[in-house]
Amino acid sequence: DAIIGSDLLYEDVAVAPLLETVRKSLAEGGKFFLFAPASRALSRTAHVESLISKMREIGNVQIKPFRLHAYESDHSEPGQSSKEQMELQLIVFQKTHSQQPSSLLREEI
Repeated sequence: DAIIGSDLLYEDVAVAPLLETVRKSLAEGGKFFLFAPASRALSRTAHVESLISKMREIGNVQIKPFRLHAYESDHSEPGQSSKEQMELQLIVFQKTHSQQPSSLLREEI
């Protein structure tokens, strides 16, 4: 089984519920694919790094950086378009343990 998500973390309080949902929803060997911003200039990147740290306690994590090139047509001037480049990362988590990460247990106390 697999879960696919994109740009899910905007606050640190969302890390534990997201991980718990993934942990409970995936069978052992299942994968969670998360697309997230890679830029350290964005505050939410720290939340993604926190999630990755916790995921490593219960499974394998691979991080694959990539660039997304987005083109937007400028309708006011025919033939004109703008290009935006975004630094992203694909985080692939594969569940190998069913137990709750010890870091989450500490947060609940």
